[in-house]
Amino acid sequence: MGRKLSEAADKLQAAIRDKNHEGAAEAFDDMREVSPAVADRVLDTLIVRGQANARQGRR
Repeated sequence: MGRKLSEAADKLQAAIRDKNHEGAAEAFDDMREVSPAVADRVLDTLIVRGQANARQGRR
C-alpha cells in the first residue's frame, strides 16, 4: 500500500506542477483507491492552500 500511495502522490504532484487537470484527477482517483482517508486529507490540504493563495492574490 505504501508504494502505491507514494506513486499516486508523486503523480498528483507532477500533474499539479504541470497544471494537468486530467492527470491530477487520475492521480487523485488512484490515491482514493489505495486510501480514501489519505485522499480526503490531501484534498482538504489542497483546498486550504488554494484559498490562502487566492486571498494573497496568487494563482
